[in-house]
Amino acid sequence: MNKAITEGLALMPPAFSEGLDLWSREDGEPGQGSWAAQPNAA
Repeated sequence: MNKAITEGLALMPPAFSEGLDLWSREDGEPGQGSWAAQPNAA
C-alpha cells in the first residue's frame, strides 16, 4: 500500500450507532421519529 496516499486518512467507517438519527423508524417522512435514543436499536 502506498504510504503517501493513505497516511492520515481515517479508513475505518464510523460506528453504526452514530448514524441512527439518519434512519427513520416510521414511514421515512420528514419530522417522523428516528432510531436515535431508542432502547431497542442496535
